[in-house]
Amino acid sequence: FTDKSGISFNIKAKNTDNVDINVAGTATVMNESNEVLWNEDIVLESVKANAFSEETVINPGWEGETFGTFKLLVSLKPEDDAGAPIEREIPFGVVSSLGIKNSKVGLSSHYVSGYETENGEFAKEISVNALGGFGINREGLEWNKYELTPGNYELTSRQSEYFAALEENNITPMVILYNGCWIYGREEGADAEFMPMPVTEYQRSKYAEYVKQAVLDTKDYGTIYEIGNESNLNYRNKTHTWA
Repeated sequence: FTDKSGISFNIKAKNTDNVDINVAGTATVMNESNEVLWNEDIVLESVKANAFSEETVINPGWEGETFGTFKLLVSLKPEDDAGAPIEREIPFGVVSSLGIKNSKVGLSSHYVSGYETENGEFAKEISVNALGGFGINREGLEWNKYELTPGNYELTSRQSEYFAALEENNITPMVILYNGCWIYGREEGADAEFMPMPVTEYQRSKYAEYVKQAVLDTKDYGTIYEIGNESNLNYRNKTHTWA
């Protein structure tokens, strides 16, 4: 997915003949109804024998239809060849026009969990996502990292920076309220390496308190909330019915 104003394609062809040739054809953008929105001639000159041509860059542009799925149809053949051309179809999507957020299209990330992105670096990535028109970012607020001692909740500096970056770029956070919390024990017989899920009545009551506090701490960002993460997955031979 990309913004329409920034779409470009690099086109090249391989000459399988033993002589140099010129290649000509067309590049066409069509919508889902196969209506032609844009068309341009392509000429690849002096393609060496048994070699690839130099890349030619095309920048399609058309009026209207700034959101949706489209396809680029490239049709090429040697200039002096009367036979059928070789065609390739490239599907692509457009999120929005530059600077316009789409509230129905978003991304899922692990900025807060910090698997790969360093502190501070994800703010740069979020600004790039905003340029692409993404209006929502889905990220977890893991219970076990939010309530470190009973009844004491605190957003980490990383979490606070994340919410501030979303607010600055006018992106709505979708917060996943998920996992268990070590301080409230685990189900009898549960494997030690797995996070305990709130399956007992006591754990569920504490989970409800965590949800309430998380909403109070993040509601000013216009947050969307997701109760549980992938609740259809199997946990100790049963789905996450607690969610």
